[in-house]
Amino acid sequence: MAATVLRKDIQGLRALAVLLVIAFHLPTGIDFTGGFVGVDIFFVISGFVVTKMILSSSGSPRTAGIAAGDFLRRRALRLVPALSVVVIVTVLLSVLLAPVAELGSDAQAGLFSQLFVSNGFYARNFDTYWDPAVLRSPFLHMWSLGVEFQTYLAFPIVFAAILVPSRRTPARVRGVFLATAILAVISLVVFVGLVVLPAFSVHGVSSPALAFYTPVTRLWEFAAGILPAMLSWRGGWPGRRPLPWISFVAWPLIVLGVLGCATTGTLGLAVIPAAIGTSLLLGNGDRAVDARRSLLEWKPLGWIGDRSYSIYLWHWPLLVFALWLAPGNRVVTLVAVLGAFGLAMASYRWVELRFRRSTATGWRRLRPTAIFVMSGALVSAMALGIAASPWYANAVPLTAAATPFADDGPTAADMDSALDGCDVRAETISCDNKADAGWVVVIGDSLGYRAFPAVQLAARQRGLNASMMWTSGCTIEVNSCPASFYRYLGSHPVAAILVTSNFDRAADRVNGVQIAAGQTPVCSVATVDCPAHRAAVVEFQAKAAPGLRQLDRYSDHILVALPFPQQSQDVGACLSPGLYQRVGATVDPLRCGRTSLAWQKARQGLFPAAITAAVAEDARATLWNPAHYLCDARWCPAVINDGDRIMSDAIHWSWAGSRFLYPEYASYLATITT
Repeated sequence: MAATVLRKDIQGLRALAVLLVIAFHLPTGIDFTGGFVGVDIFFVISGFVVTKMILSSSGSPRTAGIAAGDFLRRRALRLVPALSVVVIVTVLLSVLLAPVAELGSDAQAGLFSQLFVSNGFYARNFDTYWDPAVLRSPFLHMWSLGVEFQTYLAFPIVFAAILVPSRRTPARVRGVFLATAILAVISLVVFVGLVVLPAFSVHGVSSPALAFYTPVTRLWEFAAGILPAMLSWRGGWPGRRPLPWISFVAWPLIVLGVLGCATTGTLGLAVIPAAIGTSLLLGNGDRAVDARRSLLEWKPLGWIGDRSYSIYLWHWPLLVFALWLAPGNRVVTLVAVLGAFGLAMASYRWVELRFRRSTATGWRRLRPTAIFVMSGALVSAMALGIAASPWYANAVPLTAAATPFADDGPTAADMDSALDGCDVRAETISCDNKADAGWVVVIGDSLGYRAFPAVQLAARQRGLNASMMWTSGCTIEVNSCPASFYRYLGSHPVAAILVTSNFDRAADRVNGVQIAAGQTPVCSVATVDCPAHRAAVVEFQAKAAPGLRQLDRYSDHILVALPFPQQSQDVGACLSPGLYQRVGATVDPLRCGRTSLAWQKARQGLFPAAITAAVAEDARATLWNPAHYLCDARWCPAVINDGDRIMSDAIHWSWAGSRFLYPEYASYLATITT
């Protein structure tokens, strides 16, 4: 039977680690991008504690095989019951709350988490831990348990020579120490190589995913805990009193690791000093027979540390549920975090302690573990069946989710034929309608390209020629277009310039798309008032007014469209409302097929105001706010009649869909030709 290793400073380190992870996972608020290093600290602690358990074990198992079996049973009993409860509850709630299109993937993740192989699932199916799709999975954090348990499977092999207490000698301990050190060096070299070399893939798994998710690249972190535990066995680490200067070295290393990872925002070499610092704290504290109290022994930290495993298990599913129900809502996020602590208290009291203190012996101790594993796997399999069933999909017809527009003007066929006889190229279109009144020139991004058929149809009917140049970033800002574009304007009689762009830039993505996808937005809080966004707007304001004056040289008529409405999520994913939406009498079942006008304003941030101010200063420019035309007082459509998307981050609406913009373009061209 192994003695329990319980040190107050270790519990404090566990509390620190789990708080770092929670801070990292918060979708809004402090934006602590280096907090994922908490998992690396957990790995070091795990290696230290488990090694101490092995080295302090007593009793007389007959063989190393019996000792190994007892070790694995104890580890399973420690990890599985609490994990299985979380898997079962999370899968059942996902059936009710998850976006319908995501339930299948979430159920698979639950099944693999229950079997401690979710790290392989995520490595195979997602490029990195920061993939927007994976950041919506309620089992994302379970990858670390997969790495941990898979590493435990290797422990009996590495520790075979010292598993039986009666055979444990200093010479054998030194031999295992040397073997562990060699494995640690190999693991660290592989990790560093995967991090610093250019990205590549192995059997379809990217090198960043290999570095992040595999036990081979994480073994060195466990070894950072194993080695000091072995050194301290029977005074193997010289001296008996703690060395105060070690803390002055260890803590800066940990801080350096966290801040270094916060700078890069992803897994990198900065985790190495964090692991070394944790190793030094563990080793130095272990030698203390009369150590002075430290901050890590503060009682609140000890309380959190005792429950850190359950807190870790519960916090992420609840944050994902909050993301599904109220993305970006701080109150709901806070409730989720507090709920995680509450559920962790219950799990620690009635699950963890109960099975940790089990008095059963032999394989009877494994029976509860087997029952939990089968229950979690069964519930996950049931959810997979539900996700695949037609009654669950229950798709709302696209026409029911569509926003009705007057469709008595041009047809989709008219849009297709509008470009007959035009010179259509990848990024330019020129339609010489043999008209004498001049040219209508469209500038902007890919949205202008998609809208061009409506412009061409309206121009041809008003006796105008039409052309466009799709040059990314070419809008109303001074010199934002290539020099060849301004030469083109100077060599043609330009009747009007139509600026049709989403003015899309990184700082413009304030909160909407990122939060809906589970990503960290450029602005770390749910407001447009953040330094990154304001800096981009100030830069835009400085260039917008002179840019319009630059365009004035080429035409007396400039139409500037504000950013178009965009979707908060893929239309295909929300045509089947979640079960909670179907049973909620006050919930609009088509809400996810639209986005609110308030959301659009938050997503566009401060740019519409800056564009409006610039246009107001220019007598030749006219402003068009597409939201006034496409949205009502509250809602903006995600689809239009036949299902063409207005806009999404991935797919712009089709040429056929541009017919719904025809009335606005035709009306403007009528005013300049009358």
